[in-house]
Amino acid sequence: MRIKVRITTAALQQKQEPAADPKTEHNMDSLSRLFPTDPVVAFDENGWYLSATRIDQTDDDQVAGVPERLVAIEATRILNEMNGVARLLRVAHGVTVEPAYATGVYEGQRSGAVIRLGGLQAYSHQIDHLEESSAMALLRLAESEPPVQRTLQLFARPHSEWFWFDMYRIYEQIVGYFAADKKTFESWVDALQPGWDRARVEFEDSANNPNLGADRRHGKRNYVRRVYPGTNQPVQAMTRTDATLFLKKLVVHWIDHEYGVTLDPQFNQFN
Repeated sequence: MRIKVRITTAALQQKQEPAADPKTEHNMDSLSRLFPTDPVVAFDENGWYLSATRIDQTDDDQVAGVPERLVAIEATRILNEMNGVARLLRVAHGVTVEPAYATGVYEGQRSGAVIRLGGLQAYSHQIDHLEESSAMALLRLAESEPPVQRTLQLFARPHSEWFWFDMYRIYEQIVGYFAADKKTFESWVDALQPGWDRARVEFEDSANNPNLGADRRHGKRNYVRRVYPGTNQPVQAMTRTDATLFLKKLVVHWIDHEYGVTLDPQFNQFN
């Protein structure tokens, strides 16, 4: 691979003195464990970088007449997918995700053009049990399956006022794979793990109920609160942490169910 895009962290940029060991100072080694081949996150004499055959190929097309901006678009797409993979494969509660920004130039472009990218994020994190095979399988699947690509891109978005909207978009996308047959979807979810009949309605109500906050999907004042299946008991609200965990596990089951790609070893720590 020819092109290198430099990545760093806000903490490293703000550091007044050079780190004694910049390779491990900011936990970027976690990304290199997830992506050691193609795409690759690695370290050389100039620091951390990202390279990918897809970026090289787009640059080759650029030389042949493809607009220059498409190289940046492809790089953005890859980084967004890596963002989603990194968040999806986190295997514990309370892990602080430190964003790594692609803020430099692309080195090695045949066209000689300089493309500066600001605000693009990959994620580094302090966590063991990361598996290269799972990360690479997800990236390969995203290349050929737009729904997986969209799911990873939505997971890549930082927590914000759009949290419940983004999480529910992922949820609805999975519902759509059951031919929009909500009953069949519900039966499938409820059978996946004990207690998921309750978790499912908790997630739906937490995302939609405007009485839980101004950031929820619905806005009507007469919203009817959900109850647990087979009872008259109102559902309890999910925290963002629990909602994220539920949806991650649901996505893992969906990818296995729909595409035959098993990521279970990554999620043993959830149980």
